Amino acid sequence: MKYLFALMSVFLSLTDCYAESFMGQTYQLTNAPMPVTLAFDAEGNRYHGQALNNYFGTYDINGQQIKFHSGGSTMMAGAPEEMQAERDYYTVLDKVTEYQLQQNQLILITSDGQKLIFEKQ
Repeated sequence: MKYLFALMSVFLSLTDCYAESFMGQTYQLTNAPMPVTLAFDAEGNRYHGQALNNYFGTYDINGQQIKFHSGGSTMMAGAPEEMQAERDYYTVLDKVTEYQLQQNQLILITSDGQKLIFEKQ
């Protein structure tokens, strides 16, 4: 029984390490037609960023699984192609189910295999 509790404790601490490794960090999307940032608050489960507009929300994390919950965004207008790129980004972000950390990269993966690749700033 003690072994089981010790094993569960190690697992839970590893899960927390993954989340803590991107908390307080800001990332720049590398595979986008316009600059997009994504930042995670140092405490809690809040995120924010900037595409054409500033955006924010919360996320839930469980191991390598992550789910973003949109909170809102500013409503500035821009060129039609920028506005479409931003809408596309939000649509993909809503579909993210998993993340990977690789050196200075945060990779968000959707349920259908799309990847958003961010570089740590």
